[in-house]
Amino acid sequence: MAKGDILIFCHDDIDFVTKEPIAKVIRDLNYYDITGVAGTERLVSGNWYDAGQPYLQGSILAPSSVPGKFELQVFGQGRSKVFNGTKALDGVFIACRRETFEMLGGFDAETFNSWHGYDIDFTFRGYLAGAKLCVTADILLYHESHPATFSQEKLNEFAAAQASIFNKFSDRLDTEPGVRTHTNFEVGNWDEALKRFYGNRNKFLSPS
Repeated sequence: MAKGDILIFCHDDIDFVTKEPIAKVIRDLNYYDITGVAGTERLVSGNWYDAGQPYLQGSILAPSSVPGKFELQVFGQGRSKVFNGTKALDGVFIACRRETFEMLGGFDAETFNSWHGYDIDFTFRGYLAGAKLCVTADILLYHESHPATFSQEKLNEFAAAQASIFNKFSDRLDTEPGVRTHTNFEVGNWDEALKRFYGNRNKFLSPS
């Protein structure tokens, strides 16, 4: 039903920590076909995170297990506005050109008819079809979700979707994953998260 030239697909439990996120999305879609806030430059399974370090890209702010705190999850951090060479994106936030979405035939809702797998399938199909993917490195969003709180039912659905992706793309996946880890920083508020997020990177990544 959307009418615009740029389509955004995102979870309903997010908020933006950095300013002007849509302007940054538009900026990156001048050069790329699909963008997001977390992903990988390798895909070794149905889970983008399995690629490990140093192939993961992006950061997300999430709830912490410590009351009143937040967890800044840093999957990969660079000194430019984007990570390029991306092959798959997390579905918490994906933006693309309408023409790219239509060229790919949209999401595979028949195979991935739940909350899992659709994102990897769609973005990896885009990569395989020649679309240029990236992770927008200067957008930080807050996601009101943490894997530690997932129910067993949700984990089972996630595993089934990953298996479907593996079966569909087994001959196109990368091998030799890196170290399956990322860095977490416990922060007390969003301002502290922003300071940690920007860190010592170049001035064009400053919050102002």
